[in-house]
Amino acid sequence: MEETSSRKCENCGGALQAVDADALKCPYCGCTYSLKKTEQPRTAAGVTASAPQASNTTESKSSGARIFLILFFLVFVVIVLAVIINNARVASVASSSSTDSLKGDAGNASLKILSDDDIKEAHEPHIKKTNPEPEVMITKHWVGMDEGDKVIMIGYRNKGTHEFERVDFTMQLFDGQGRELTVPDSEKTKQLFKRTDPGESDSNEWMLENGLTKAKTAKITLKKVVLDSVVWDY
Repeated sequence: MEETSSRKCENCGGALQAVDADALKCPYCGCTYSLKKTEQPRTAAGVTASAPQASNTTESKSSGARIFLILFFLVFVVIVLAVIINNARVASVASSSSTDSLKGDAGNASLKILSDDDIKEAHEPHIKKTNPEPEVMITKHWVGMDEGDKVIMIGYRNKGTHEFERVDFTMQLFDGQGRELTVPDSEKTKQLFKRTDPGESDSNEWMLENGLTKAKTAKITLKKVVLDSVVWDY
């Protein structure tokens, strides 16, 4: 090949050699140049010298996209974990609060549902009475059978000057040998719901179940009388 000293290789600075009438070639790096358009050198494979830069740019963009996807995934994982931890903490606090609210009533077999009368009574003044005889007299009580059921009947008379809304009694039960039976707390108090005017009498009977059917006798004690605006406690 004929060396052309006036032309230098733009890639390595070596003297170019004529390949044919239309092309020059660098014997050192292999770049070829067209005499018709010599702005950019070509590699031995016919690719311009700027092609590797384009490849590097593509690889850089691809690498940046991968980094962005990785960062996005990590942020997503952190958010999901934060939501799970927060939900678990809220559930734990709610469960703890529910447990604490039930501890105070752990000795009861069931929760008591307050009636309108209970709520009303809680706001009424209570007056302690030591002797119910002037106002209330228990007229009768007995334990017996009624249509095949063991029952206890309690009667009283309003001897006072006030109308009664409710009268509560507590009871003790005894078997045929005089031994006291165990009465559940929910059964110890009997309530007679009926407005009773002064001078009137009233009574009611309640069925005895389970072990209470062994009862033969009973002891009845007046517990309270509920009036319109006050409660008498005995």
